[in-house]
Amino acid sequence: HGDHVYGLPGLLLSLQVAAKGSLTSQGQKSLQKKPVIEVYGPPGLYNFLAMTLTLSCSSMNFANIIVYELVGGRQERGPWSGKHVHHRRGRDGRNNNRDMRNIFIGSYPEISYANLTRRSIPKNTDGTWTIEEPDNLTDLLKRGLKDVSLSNEVNAGPLRKFRISAAEVMHQPGVQTFGFVVEESTPPRKIDAAKATELGVKPGTKYKLLKNGFPVMSDDETKEIRPEQVLTDTVSPRKFAIVGDNSKISLALAQLCHNADVLVHEATLVGKDAEEKAQKRGHSSATTAGKVAQKVHAKALVLNHLSPKLLSEEIDVLLQNAEKSNCGVSQIAAAFDFMELWVPRGGYNFES
Repeated sequence: HGDHVYGLPGLLLSLQVAAKGSLTSQGQKSLQKKPVIEVYGPPGLYNFLAMTLTLSCSSMNFANIIVYELVGGRQERGPWSGKHVHHRRGRDGRNNNRDMRNIFIGSYPEISYANLTRRSIPKNTDGTWTIEEPDNLTDLLKRGLKDVSLSNEVNAGPLRKFRISAAEVMHQPGVQTFGFVVEESTPPRKIDAAKATELGVKPGTKYKLLKNGFPVMSDDETKEIRPEQVLTDTVSPRKFAIVGDNSKISLALAQLCHNADVLVHEATLVGKDAEEKAQKRGHSSATTAGKVAQKVHAKALVLNHLSPKLLSEEIDVLLQNAEKSNCGVSQIAAAFDFMELWVPRGGYNFES
């Protein structure tokens, strides 16, 4: 709905102003390439941005925007009503059904916009969408150890990649809504250099293979050294999940969220009849959020999409409701503007 997208055009225009500053140096244009801004969402997102930028006569000259639409969902055509379908009329004034276009998935050349590109991501057979995947370590390492920067290295900077996936949630009829999960690659493990040297592998490029779980040959090529012989510890990858407005999450999303360090889930509905309103309103209560976090074994649950009318004591009641339904599985907090959560390397471990 609008409360989730109306700020996007302004944000993109602000980002391109920042990009303009980075491309300008002492009054002269830099030779840097324009930055690329990627936006992910449901079908119709491109048309919304293109129409808004076109009708507002906005210019986007200092950044390239790529809009990725997650296609193949159950609600991708939007609410089924005449006002959401555009009929081209012939010269006789009659509708030409052959040219009927759905405003969510249809193409409108008249609002095509420079530096705004439309792309799509198909739905996987398991009901999820893959937005980004870490590099295949085996393929990378085969290219040569010296020149490879692995995407799971903490110091990889912008080259560091994550596993980003999405799945549908049930909100309201015709409103395509998703939950998104971001998980880092399994961090490299620490190596016992003294033990590796003793086994015949001195410090060098082979250590990168061992740290990432690949066996290597000893320096004299007489025996194979396995990772478990020299690695000292295991670090779990961190996982963050944020769920859009919903009355129920899909099984596919529940599986993606399993063991998340942080689950952000809405708690819009309040009051004694909150659960009864869920299906009609397409939203969840704090009690529902607590149950979802319990089901997926989330380590921390953050309640969001809270009404601004709520007083602090009312938010306390929401937290109590979530805690009761969660049965102590998760640590629970209420979100606030500019909130930050620090997740330590290896993820949360509240049991220790």
